[in-house]
Amino acid sequence: LFNKASQILETLERAHPELTSVKLRRVNLERRRGDDDKATSLFDACLEATQEEALNADCAIKFARYLRLHRQDKDGARDVLDKAIEHHPDNVKLRLQMLDLLIHATPINVRGITEFFDSSLRADFKPSQKLLLSQRKLEFLEDFGHDAEDLQKAQEEHMKLAKELKPRIL
Repeated sequence: LFNKASQILETLERAHPELTSVKLRRVNLERRRGDDDKATSLFDACLEATQEEALNADCAIKFARYLRLHRQDKDGARDVLDKAIEHHPDNVKLRLQMLDLLIHATPINVRGITEFFDSSLRADFKPSQKLLLSQRKLEFLEDFGHDAEDLQKAQEEHMKLAKELKPRIL
């Protein structure tokens, strides 16, 4: 069953190399088959071949999740996301996926996560997305921060940002 499905997907990919969905179906077939090395190499090939920004970012997110959750390779997942963010610095989905990865790491690196929030807030996002990131930073510092001054500064920055951006959101 797997061999026949693999042959069909390979034939489809050769006929339509531009279809990212076929590449991802091949990845998932190999994952289900238990061939993690093949799935990983197909993910790499998918990232290499996918030029459209949103699709490339989606592939990177899927690959990072696969590495983190299936292969237990948090460093590999972080590398994939770092490279994707380097190529697409203003992609909010990539930034949120990286935040998810960083927040679920143990031990939690409050300073590193705060710095990532700050760099994300400098990216060129829609006002509503910036405000959401600022709110998440504030909530993160409330829940995990150790320094009351950092929290107070984040609250002041969030209120200033909210005052500046809310007219552009409404």
